[in-house]
Amino acid sequence: MDDTLFQLKFTAKQLEKLAKKAEKDSKAEQAKVKKALQQKNVECARVYAENAIRKKNEGVNWLRMASRVDAVTSKVQMAVTMKGVTKNMAQVTKALDKALSTMDLQKVSAVMDRFEQQVQNLDVHTSVGCLEELTAPLHALAPLLCDVLEAPVLPPHCPSPFDPAELPPAAMASQLLLPAGPGWAQN
Repeated sequence: MDDTLFQLKFTAKQLEKLAKKAEKDSKAEQAKVKKALQQKNVECARVYAENAIRKKNEGVNWLRMASRVDAVTSKVQMAVTMKGVTKNMAQVTKALDKALSTMDLQKVSAVMDRFEQQVQNLDVHTSVGCLEELTAPLHALAPLLCDVLEAPVLPPHCPSPFDPAELPPAAMASQLLLPAGPGWAQN
C-alpha cells in the first residue's frame, strides 16, 4: 500500500510538472501572437493564438488530472491511516475484553482511556480528510481565476483581424478567442 501511495504522489508531481510546462509553452505562444500582431501579420497571429489556446487547455487538463490523482492519493492515505487505526482499535478491544474478564477496574480504566484516544485520533483523521477534500478545489481554482482576471483580452494597440464594420463589438472579442477551422469545439 505504501508503494502505491508513493507512486500516486510521484505521478501527481509529474502531472503538475507537465501542466507547468504547457502553461509556459502557452505563454511563449502568446508572446509570438503579440509579436506577429505588432508586425501586422494577422494570419500568423491567429495560428499562434490557436497554439496558445491548445497549450493552455492542455495545461488545464494536466492540472485537472493531477488534481484527480491527488484526490486518489488522499483517499489511499486515508485508507492506510484507517487500516492502522482499525488495527489499534482491534488491539484495544481485545485488551478491553481481557480487562473486563478479570474485572480489574484499573485495567478497564486504562484500556478505556486508550480506546477513547483511538476514537479521537480517528475523528481527527476523518475531519482532516474531509477538510482536504473540500478545500483542495479552491486552491486549484484561485490562481487560475486570478490569471483570467488580470490578463487583457487584446492590448489596445493591436489591430483586429476582422473588419469592425462586419462584426458587432461584443462578437469581435469572442471571435478572436475562438480557434479557426472545422472540428474545433468551444470549451
